[in-house]
Amino acid sequence: RLCVVRGLRGGADGAVGFRAPLSLAGGGGARGMWIPETRDASEDDLPVIKGNAVSANYVALMGTRIVSGRPFAEDELHGTGAPAVVVNEAFAQRYFRGRGAVGAIVHPGGADQPAHRVVGVAQDAAVSGIGEPAAPYFYESFWDTPAGETTFLILPSLGAVVQPATVREALMEVDPQLEPRRMVAMDDYFRYATREY
Repeated sequence: RLCVVRGLRGGADGAVGFRAPLSLAGGGGARGMWIPETRDASEDDLPVIKGNAVSANYVALMGTRIVSGRPFAEDELHGTGAPAVVVNEAFAQRYFRGRGAVGAIVHPGGADQPAHRVVGVAQDAAVSGIGEPAAPYFYESFWDTPAGETTFLILPSLGAVVQPATVREALMEVDPQLEPRRMVAMDDYFRYATREY
């Protein structure tokens, strides 16, 4: 489905996520996180950490830099490779300070859920609002996570203008069920996040 976005007239790149950053929904969901290296196996009070289920190119499309390790490989996000996550700097500092997060094992959803290897650390980025304190955050595979909804993020090529009607038409050509319920420009989210009405 990403190829549809990339093939739009005028030129555009696209990624998929559960939620967009700075959206009214808070930029993602939250899950309990089992971190074997830092917790006693008998404890039940897992930290609840915000995260997003994304496509492989999501982090790069949003302009977020990988500061350690690497971004997702395609096979890690399509069920043919070992499950992987990318965590942000705040996550790495809180749970792996002094040891390095890359290569560590975590279990999104709890100890009984599949083990995911941390393959990269991304710079802290705004999730719910501009200027918010950095908090632990993680990215996992959109394709392996039943999210219940999909957000297509579209970045027009430099100088290109992509019309909402063109996007709607392209998505519905693939599947009529992909008709967008809402189309929002990131500028609108920025204005909301900075309260510039």
